[in-house]
Amino acid sequence: VQRVTWMEDIWLHTDGVGFVSALLPTESQKKETGYGLENVAQHISKYNRMGVLPNGIVWDDHGLTSQKAHGTFAASKDLVAAKDKVKSDLFKAGIIPDPKKPLFIYVGRYAEEKGIDKLEAMVKAAIDGGGQCVVMGWGVQKDVVPEDIQKLQRLSNEYQKNLKVYTQPEDQTAQFGAS
Repeated sequence: VQRVTWMEDIWLHTDGVGFVSALLPTESQKKETGYGLENVAQHISKYNRMGVLPNGIVWDDHGLTSQKAHGTFAASKDLVAAKDKVKSDLFKAGIIPDPKKPLFIYVGRYAEEKGIDKLEAMVKAAIDGGGQCVVMGWGVQKDVVPEDIQKLQRLSNEYQKNLKVYTQPEDQTAQFGAS
């Protein structure tokens, strides 16, 4: 409670509040997602004191279709066709069991700040909902696999072909470099 009061005071007495996502100004004004700050968020919104500073990324330079960022791996303008091709390629490589099923992919560093503690629930929900999952990344320390990822590795036995978990960059390069 004290923390929220402190935040309210800052929000009320500052020239503006910057958010790193375009959704956050709206979400901060809702009771369900405002973390107790929705009233003050509504107040500062009335005075046009909310802004968005999108996390330092220029989408044209870094988006999925950016040749500059992704070179030959950039997605085509027709994302649906690109998604279908990727799923087909993953299927042909034996990475996913069905190119028609929904696909959830996590690619990133296995670190707490990336939310890896949420991956197990997301994977279960995706697979229980008829989907399939590929989780790939690397630990903060070489050859150390965090407990949350070890849980996913054990879970892959239960879900068999619908979940693949990769933890070593060398394995990922060998598997995906060939596909």
